[in-house]
Amino acid sequence: MEEKKEYYLIEIGKLFLKYGVSGITMEEIATRIGISKKTIYNYFENKAEIVELIIQQRFKNDNEAMWETITQGKNAIEILVRITNQMKETIREVPPFVRRDLMKHFPLQLEKIGRNHKNNVFEGVRKNILMGIYQDIYRSNINVELIARYYVNSLDQFIREEVMAGTEIPIDAYYDEILSYHIHGIATAKGVTILEEIINPTK
Repeated sequence: MEEKKEYYLIEIGKLFLKYGVSGITMEEIATRIGISKKTIYNYFENKAEIVELIIQQRFKNDNEAMWETITQGKNAIEILVRITNQMKETIREVPPFVRRDLMKHFPLQLEKIGRNHKNNVFEGVRKNILMGIYQDIYRSNINVELIARYYVNSLDQFIREEVMAGTEIPIDAYYDEILSYHIHGIATAKGVTILEEIINPTK
């Protein structure tokens, strides 16, 4: 039963990305994934439960990818660049109208799971800063907790409509600028050199 449930969640997730969360009913979902309306309610209580489970799985995958990157990278700056690129990819895969849909119709589910995910990312960034200090590529005279929280909050602003409304800044440009601003603010000369080598590998 669990395998079928996981399969249905994957297929429903694809439908949400195409039609939006509120743009398709439970009956339409059942029809499109090839089951009856009765069957889908045997697996899920309602659409809110489906949304919560899909978001949980997505954030779980993102968190696992982040910690794998943290354990495999050779230096803190390379790791942070890769983590930030992973976050860009995650947002890029979800159309803006779907993000708006979630924030409007399922704010409680998004807030509950998103809070845990954000705390996990904060912990990853905090460890990254400590690693960079140890490697002498970040300055030692910084407030680690404050800087980590500021960086995570800055990245989080992109998906908040009230902050980004009226702008035409693409996600890559926004995240790259925040990343550069962050690293230049805390890096030693050695760290800045490493960043430049990553950004401009041919120079």
